[in-house]
Amino acid sequence: MFNAKIIIATMVFVASFTQAQQPHIVFMDSFGVAWRGVEGALLAQYKMLHAQGRNITMLANQNGQMHKAFQKHGFACELVNAHTRDKKSLMQMQDDIARLCKQKPVDVVICLRHDYLSLLKALRDLYHFKIVFIQHTPFSLSLGYDNQHACDQLKGIDGVIAVTPKIKDEFVALNSKNNLGIQHITCIPSVSDDAYFTGYVAQQSRQEYFKEKFNIDVRQLPVISMVANFYTSGFKQHEILVQALALLKKQGYEFHAFLA
Repeated sequence: MFNAKIIIATMVFVASFTQAQQPHIVFMDSFGVAWRGVEGALLAQYKMLHAQGRNITMLANQNGQMHKAFQKHGFACELVNAHTRDKKSLMQMQDDIARLCKQKPVDVVICLRHDYLSLLKALRDLYHFKIVFIQHTPFSLSLGYDNQHACDQLKGIDGVIAVTPKIKDEFVALNSKNNLGIQHITCIPSVSDDAYFTGYVAQQSRQEYFKEKFNIDVRQLPVISMVANFYTSGFKQHEILVQALALLKKQGYEFHAFLA
C-alpha cells in the first residue's frame, strides 16, 4: 500500500509538467558500477509502473548493473555506453537520447545524476521534454552547498524529487540562495521491492547462519538489525539506533543487534 501511494504521488507530480494523458517517462540509470539502494529503488519503481501499463522507458548503461537487472527480470531497455563520462561519451549519449526522442516523443526525463543535466537541458530545447532530478542523499553531504558546478547543472531544470523532508528543505534553500529557478520541488520517498523481504525463504536457521558466518552463538532473542552505509556524517542515523539500544539494555531487555 505504501509503495502504491508513492507511485501515485510520483505520477501526480509528473502530471503537473505535462498535459499528456499517458506521458512518456524516461528514467536514466545512475550509471554506477555498483548495485546500491538507489539502483534498487529505481528498478522497483520501474517494475511497479510497468505493471500498471505506464508509458516508460529505462535508459541503461550497456552491460552495466541496471542492464543486467533488466535482463534478469525480462524487461527491455534503451542502451547507452556510459562507462566513462568524458566529452566523447557524453556526446554519444546525447545522440542516443536524441534518437530516442525522435523515435517516440518524450514528455519527462527523470535523472539521478547532476552531471548529466546540462546534456539534458541542451536536448530539452529541441525536443520539449521536462527534466526532473531525484536526490537520494543530502545535497550538502554529496556535493556541498557551494559546489558551483553542481548549481550550474541544476539551474533551470523543471523539478526535483527529494526522498526525505530534510533533502527537500536543502533544495528549497539551495534554489533560493543560488537563483536556480526550479519551479517544482517535492518530497516523495523511495520505492522498495517488498518481494525481496516478503518472499525470502531462509536456507538455514539463524543459529546455524550466525555460527557459520560469524562464529556467534545466537540465543532465542529478538534480533534488531540495520543494513545501511556507515556514513561518517551520521546521515543514516546509526547513532540514534545505538542510543535506543543502550536504553533497552539499561531497562534490562536482552536482544541481538546486527549492523551491516
